[in-house]
Amino acid sequence: MSVLAPAPGAAEVYRDPARQARVRRRARRDALVGMASLVGFVIVVSIVVS
Repeated sequence: MSVLAPAPGAAEVYRDPARQARVRRRARRDALVGMASLVGFVIVVSIVVS
């Protein structure tokens, strides 16, 4: 049995559904935090520039 690492950026698949759900929730939260940070940064920059 060979052990291959998932491709970068690929969703990780676990045999344990609870763990997989936790990973998906964390990924979704991280994405939302990243988008909020980006939006906040753009707003701050637009205020500073104007």
